[in-house]
Amino acid sequence: MKYKAWVLFLALFLFAGCKGVYSPGEEKDETEIPPFEPSSEVFEESINETGESITRLYVKDNKYWTKNGFTLWMVWGNEETGTFKGREVTISKSRGQEWAGFGLIICHGTREIEDVGKVETMLTLMINVRGEYTLGKVINGTYESLIWWTASPQILKGYGAPNKIKIIKEGEALKIFINGAEVLNFLDDTEPKHTGGRHGYVAVVSPLDRFDLGDEVDIYFTERK
Repeated sequence: MKYKAWVLFLALFLFAGCKGVYSPGEEKDETEIPPFEPSSEVFEESINETGESITRLYVKDNKYWTKNGFTLWMVWGNEETGTFKGREVTISKSRGQEWAGFGLIICHGTREIEDVGKVETMLTLMINVRGEYTLGKVINGTYESLIWWTASPQILKGYGAPNKIKIIKEGEALKIFINGAEVLNFLDDTEPKHTGGRHGYVAVVSPLDRFDLGDEVDIYFTERK
C-alpha cells in the first residue's frame, strides 16, 4: 500500500488537550496549521491472518516533539475515489498522553474554494483515551471544529481498549457509530462539501509526551481495505 504521509505541527494544541494548558471540552479558537513536511517512517502496515490491514503508529523521537505538540497524519489512494459511502476501523492506543486525540481522516482531497482557489481539505474524527470524540474539518491548513470534544459512554476508556469506529453517509448526513451505537448524526452543509476522496489516519503527540524522559506514543488502526 503506497501512503502519502505527513507531519503537521499545531501551534495551539488544535487536536489535543493538555491538562494545565487546555483540555477537551474547553472550546478554543480556530487556528492555522503551519507548513508540513513528508514523513513516512512513523506509520507501518502489516496484514493479519484474516486479511485486515493493521497500521501501527509508533513514535519516541524528539523530532516529533515541541512545546506546542505535533500532529501526525497519513492518507492513501487516489483522490478520485468516488462518493464516500462508509468506513469501519478499530483503533486503540497503548501508550501516549491520555488527552491526545487519534482517529480517522475521510474525504481528503483538493477542492476549489471561492476567492481562494484549489486547496487541500479533509474531515477528521478522533477519540481519546478518556472517552471523548471530536469531529473537524481542515481547509487549507486551518482546522474548523464541527463537534468539539464530547464525552460518550460508548467509548471504551483506557489504554489498549479497542474501539470500533464506523462512519456511513446517508444523503448529505454523516452517521457515526462507536462500538455499534450511533453517537452522532451530523449534517455539514457548509462549503466545501466532502463527498469523496482519500482515507487516512491522524494522531496527536502531546507536549506532555516527554520522549526525552522515555515516553512513547503507540497506536493501532485495523480495517479491511
